[in-house]
Amino acid sequence: MTEIKQVMMSEDRTRRAEIFSKNDVWHVNMIIGGQLIECRPMISDGTVHSLRYAEDAAENWCMGIIE
Repeated sequence: MTEIKQVMMSEDRTRRAEIFSKNDVWHVNMIIGGQLIECRPMISDGTVHSLRYAEDAAENWCMGIIE
């Protein structure tokens, strides 16, 4: 089982992001009201991104920047 490393919440607590690592790649679960909307691996154009990148993506999800 994959262990969640960090959890972030929106101020109104409707959006939640869970950050975890799987096969040396950071992922962000993007959740609204308890429903998983997307599990996004932190890879773009073949580049595997850092934990900090995953944290930024999670924060952007919680703030509503990522829809």
